[in-house]
Amino acid sequence: MSICRIRRRLKAWRWRKRRSQAAVASGELLPSESATLAGIAEARRKALETEVLEARIAALEDGEMKSTV
Repeated sequence: MSICRIRRRLKAWRWRKRRSQAAVASGELLPSESATLAGIAEARRKALETEVLEARIAALEDGEMKSTV
């Protein structure tokens, strides 16, 4: 996954978080609804983080395999 794609995803995550907070402030969403949305967004962020870490580990392992051969 490219750095640009990761940055776009994180930027979108931050935007959703701000939008949810604004919706609560304006009365469009209940705090509990916002909390649910925040939980979903956090789960997606963690999944993205895990995906990035897996790719980095795979790249490191691939580099070690090439250097030992």
